[in-house]
Amino acid sequence: MFMNRSRHFNKVFRKFGLLVSDIHIGLEDGSLEIPSVTIDRTSYPGVEAHLFTVAAIANWRAQFNPEYNILLSFPEITRCSQERTTPNHILIATWQRLTDALTVIADRVKSYRRMIDRGMYPSIVWGHHASEWHRELWESCLHEYVPPSEFIDYVDRSIRNHIIELNELGFATIESCSGLKWEHPDREPYRPYVMFDERSYPGSTPHFFTLGDMAGWESVYAPHGFDAYIRVYDGDHIESAWERLVRVARILGPLLKDYRHFSRQMYHSKKHLESPEEQERERMPCVLVDDSQRKIHDLSGIQ
Repeated sequence: MFMNRSRHFNKVFRKFGLLVSDIHIGLEDGSLEIPSVTIDRTSYPGVEAHLFTVAAIANWRAQFNPEYNILLSFPEITRCSQERTTPNHILIATWQRLTDALTVIADRVKSYRRMIDRGMYPSIVWGHHASEWHRELWESCLHEYVPPSEFIDYVDRSIRNHIIELNELGFATIESCSGLKWEHPDREPYRPYVMFDERSYPGSTPHFFTLGDMAGWESVYAPHGFDAYIRVYDGDHIESAWERLVRVARILGPLLKDYRHFSRQMYHSKKHLESPEEQERERMPCVLVDDSQRKIHDLSGIQ
């Protein structure tokens, strides 16, 4: 049974062109093994952002190992006493959540993968710069949410509804340009772009890159060195590109809703963790929650 499970999950990863360098299922009776899988970063350019997004959707932990490959692991076990094992039905469910999330993202980056197959490589790969951007960025505090009503009058009229919806779906914007000539008669318009606020919630950057890749936009960093900046490729139909971006945001936004909420909650909790009593409570063993009924549903979100 254990070997069958291992082969099954390996097959799922290979189906999406992911090179598995190591996998620990954690389903043997009495096993204290932490469920994890390590994906080689050479699977394809840009795989890092996609896998970090998959992990956030599935409530797994994503990190880089010393070789800069992507290690995905089940976080609840790592926070608990190693003297207790985890029921197999919980482990099976959490593996299923991971593969369900992977299916949703992988299906939506097929066009991105085809571009790579044709030799059109991204100019910026988030994973190659993750540590340096992260170090510079998180010395600053998170930004509070700014409702679109406070800035929408400054947005190009043709994309106001799109920008409002992107913000409502959890993708906080800073700047944008429609790219339409009639809205910028006094100058040559910029390529259509949206700049997202990387300080809207912890770990947001790979999600913005993934959003751009899913929508067929080019994902890069903003000119000032941080904040995600996605723009329409030359030759793409502008109105169709904007509609495509919002369509995929409607898929990805709800899937990341829980992650956004809990990451901000943990960020603020750590900020207020000052007294010795609070620090001691933080070190106490966790209670393992059975969320085996939580599943990824189609492309509409998590139940």
